Amino acid sequence: MGSYLRLRQICLAAPHLEASTQLLQSLLGLEECHRDPAVANYGLENALLTIGPDRFLEVVCPTEPGTAAGRFMEGTGGLGGYMLIFDSDDAAARRERITAMGVRLAHHIDRPGFQGFQYHPKDCRATFLEIDNTPGGEDVMGAYWPAGPHWQDHVKTDVTQALLGVEVLTPDPAGLAAHWAAILEVPAKGGNGRHVIRVDQQDIAILAAPGAARERLDALVFQVTGAADILHRARCMGLETRADGFLLGGCWMKLVEAG
Repeated sequence: MGSYLRLRQICLAAPHLEASTQLLQSLLGLEECHRDPAVANYGLENALLTIGPDRFLEVVCPTEPGTAAGRFMEGTGGLGGYMLIFDSDDAAARRERITAMGVRLAHHIDRPGFQGFQYHPKDCRATFLEIDNTPGGEDVMGAYWPAGPHWQDHVKTDVTQALLGVEVLTPDPAGLAAHWAAILEVPAKGGNGRHVIRVDQQDIAILAAPGAARERLDALVFQVTGAADILHRARCMGLETRADGFLLGGCWMKLVEAG
């Protein structure tokens, strides 16, 4: 396989890890596949859950004051997704080009069998962007280090079949779309307040939000079976809902009925 770039994982920051992961499992039918004990070095705990056949949702929770995730939640008032994480064949080469654009590297994760590069949200705009590489990751069903060695055993698609994409709100959709298109080296299409960057199988929709106080990752879009039932149960659980989704971890979980 040649060069590839995938929107592989989305990270949400939440104040309560167990409650958030249990709600995601109950409502969306996701299954937890991995927890990384090393994130304790950053004052965090985390859990990864599989989405559809080969994508992932991560929830991180601060366990001590002064963490980057904690500052993010304080600064955003708890609204907005924390990070978009891309899987790539050439993360190190991309780093050279991205930092040459003036986008600062916030953190380099250097592990055996994994290289991860997190870029500063003030330079990326709207959210952290991270681009990674796992050797052997050419096969989408093969190795993906952040999800643990046996993530394939936790794939469930009876309720949630796929991650269709994400939605980002900004008062400057054309500008943000052009900026992310340059970072990702993927063209943005559209106009009139809606620009879409198609990365592998997922759409990053950048939407106009005139007067918005700040840019943010606003929604994750899932293909599901039983959207009406999911929404009913979310309301019964006391979650904030709207016609097409529920709010969790600072983001709307937007539901698109399969078929």
